[in-house]
Amino acid sequence: MPYQRFAMNKLVRDSIPEIMQRKGARVKSRLLSPDEHISALLDKLHEEVEEARAALNNPTEWLLELVDIQEIIDTLLNLTNIKKTEIQAIQAEKRKSKGGFNNGLWFEYIDCPPDHPDTKRMLADPLKYPNLGVVE
Repeated sequence: MPYQRFAMNKLVRDSIPEIMQRKGARVKSRLLSPDEHISALLDKLHEEVEEARAALNNPTEWLLELVDIQEIIDTLLNLTNIKKTEIQAIQAEKRKSKGGFNNGLWFEYIDCPPDHPDTKRMLADPLKYPNLGVVE
């Protein structure tokens, strides 16, 4: 019987190949090296964030996408030997010193004098911090 082949080339949850085979598909997969795995997880995180953005108006899908994002973060922590409690402690410190993201504060621009501690850093990274020129 002929099969239609589709390129996948992406990280999937561990049971997906078996699930697809039970449905009659043939699957070609491989285990990634640790470095490939981390890179693929970061790509998958981007994919899931885009899917979450598309699901904003559907509460059920939104929740499922957040679950996928959390699964990716948990796996990254596990692969890099970082404990959740360590992340939570640092998160609490950052929240205390810099705040969280609860208020929805959008930073439009900043005017820095030449001797400001961040001026040199921002000038060195124009893709992240486009220079809008000198203002009075």
